Amino acid sequence: VESGINREIVRKIFLALNRIFSGINIIDLIKNSKRSIRDLLSSESADLIFVEEKKSSMHRIITQEGKSKTEYFEITDGLTGACALRKSPINFDRPSEDSRFNSKIDYPGPARMKRILYFPVLSDVGETVAVIQAARDNKKYTDDEVSYLTMISKQLETAISRTKTLESLLNKEKLNSGKKLRDVITKEIHIPVEIIDSYTKILSSK
Repeated sequence: VESGINREIVRKIFLALNRIFSGINIIDLIKNSKRSIRDLLSSESADLIFVEEKKSSMHRIITQEGKSKTEYFEITDGLTGACALRKSPINFDRPSEDSRFNSKIDYPGPARMKRILYFPVLSDVGETVAVIQAARDNKKYTDDEVSYLTMISKQLETAISRTKTLESLLNKEKLNSGKKLRDVITKEIHIPVEIIDSYTKILSSK
């Protein structure tokens, strides 16, 4: 508390990062990210919408009973699209009352919560690569809670990029050799080490 950040929040942030980086495929990344966001923000529901700015499109991956399907949207659709385009959070008390609200994309998961936060995940060059959605019923998200997403968003972007790279290699090159796969994954081990170093600096500055 003396440093300006509650110890429990620090613990939750590092737990979130650990979960986000614990898988090597897109389904695991989505599942772990959604769980991390729910726990970090005390939310009842969360989702991750992927954005392709150059294609002006967005998509959501839904998994059920071991199977997955992808839903596609235009980047101009709903508050999720507005968040992706303006590259800043949208945090309304009752977003469903906004004229831009689109129930097909703006509800995170099956829940119909009243308070929803939309948060953009940006690349190093400023492109939106995803939009985080978090929802709950009891109260609007605070500025502090929005800042928690700021603290994990860069690392989430790194995890998304890493996962896409690994899946691309596996699909295109059909890496069926255990040694080759280990070599690919080993190259990614330095990322969590860099995360620990960067967040130590961030927490120290706080």
